[in-house]
Amino acid sequence: MEQYLSRRNIIIGSIISLIIAGLTYSFIKNRNLQYELEDESSLNKSPINKIDDYDESIISNFSEELKKATKNIYKLNSRSSETPEQISIKNNLFRKEINVKRILIDSKEIHNLNNYNTSNYTIDLINKNGLNKGTIGRITNIINFKLIQCIIPTPPWNVTNNNYKIIINYNGSDTTISLTKDKLYTNDELATELKSKLTPLNASFNVTYTSSKFTISVTSPAAFYFKWNTNYDINKSYAYKLFGFEMKDYSSSSSVTSDNIPDSTQYHIDLVIPQLPPKNTIASLNNRNTLERIPLNKTGDLDMIVYDNINMTPYSHFYPISLDEITIQLYDTNGTGLYECGNKDNTFVFEYVELLNTSLMDKIKI
Repeated sequence: MEQYLSRRNIIIGSIISLIIAGLTYSFIKNRNLQYELEDESSLNKSPINKIDDYDESIISNFSEELKKATKNIYKLNSRSSETPEQISIKNNLFRKEINVKRILIDSKEIHNLNNYNTSNYTIDLINKNGLNKGTIGRITNIINFKLIQCIIPTPPWNVTNNNYKIIINYNGSDTTISLTKDKLYTNDELATELKSKLTPLNASFNVTYTSSKFTISVTSPAAFYFKWNTNYDINKSYAYKLFGFEMKDYSSSSSVTSDNIPDSTQYHIDLVIPQLPPKNTIASLNNRNTLERIPLNKTGDLDMIVYDNINMTPYSHFYPISLDEITIQLYDTNGTGLYECGNKDNTFVFEYVELLNTSLMDKIKI
C-alpha cells in the first residue's frame, strides 16, 4: 500500500508539473502570435522574436528533462526495478552496522526470594522454570555494556556486617567482641558502645572521644592491645577505621589513642556484573571486574542517590557475547563485603551496543 501511494504521488506530481509547463508554453506561443498580427514585417527584424524562440526552446527542454526525472524517481522508489548494484549502494548508505539499546534493571524484579539481597541479585532475561511472567528475552551480539544511570539508597548505618567485629588481646588471650550492628553512631556513641563491650573483660576499661582532637582513647588497669590486622584477615572487618586506628596489631599497653580521625563514611560503592568480560570493566586489586565506581552522599541520608554517567565512561568494545541474565553486585567503600543498605531497592539503566552486521567478525583474527 505504501509503495502504491508513493507511486501515485509521484505520478500526480509529474502530471501537474507537465500541465504547468504546457500552460507556460501555450502562453508564450500565443504572445508570439500576437506580435505577428501587430506587425508582421517588423517582427522579422525585432529581437523579441529571437527571445521568444529562445523561451520556447527552454520550455521544451524543461519538459523533456522533467519527464526523465520523473522516470528516474519512479525507478529509484520501485523495488522491482532495483539492480544488485543499486541494492548494494543502498545497503552501504543506510544499513547500520551496530544498534545502541538500553535496558532497565530493577531490584523489585527479584524473583528468587531465597537469600534475598538487593546488593547481590540476578535478573533473568529469559523465562526460567516459569518464574518470570514478563521477560526481556536473550540479548545477543553485545560488543559494549555501560552504566547510564542508577538510583540507589544511601547507607542507613555505619556499623554493619563489614566492620562490627573487633579482636583484642587482654591478659595474653585473644577475644572477639561484637558491636551492635545495623546502627548509625556518632563518634561519642561509638566510644560508649566500645566501652560497653569491653566491660565484661574488665569493668575498669574506659573509652573516650575527644572532639577537639578527633581522637578516641582506650585505657585499662591491665595491659591489652587491639589486633586490627588480624581482625581484618580473619573477620574481614575494617573496624579499625571506625575508631581512627591503623590496620596493624598494636603493642601491649595500658592505654592507646587513635592515630587518625575516626572514619565511618561510605564514599562510594563498586558495581560489579560478573557476566561481563574483563575488557569492559575496571581492573582492581580485589580481583573484581568493576563496571563502575558510584559516589555516595554522606552516611545517614535517607534519600536516594541519582547517578548520571551518560557522557563519562567511554566505549570499550569487546568480542560479541550474549546474556540470558544480569547479576548486580554492590560492594562497599572498603571492598571487604557487600554494600549494606537494609535491602532497599535500587534501579539501573544500562546502555549496550548490539552488532548487527556480524559478518564483520569474519575479518577479525583471534
